[in-house]
Amino acid sequence: MFHRALLLTLALSGCALHAASHLIQSQDAVDRATALDPEDRALYERTQAELWLAEARREAAHSRYKSSVILAERAREHAERAIRRVSDPKASEAVPSSESAGAP
Repeated sequence: MFHRALLLTLALSGCALHAASHLIQSQDAVDRATALDPEDRALYERTQAELWLAEARREAAHSRYKSSVILAERAREHAERAIRRVSDPKASEAVPSSESAGAP
């Protein structure tokens, strides 16, 4: 996968190791959310996670590692919300929080 190759390249650059680690963790969370939600019950949260992760990758590609880490964390948080929403039937009735409204 292209993204894994990019992350490996970033990891080998030394100062990007921290950012690469966050990107990998975020990608894993997005992948888990996608696998757990074939019916798209948490489509909003998953889409937000994917958008934040894409932006985090762009920042890392431009050597803006601090921004990349922050954006990767947002991606992971949204992916974890998606996982919670799918895992908890009561959560699927909830409206997305106002803090989630800001998209990249």
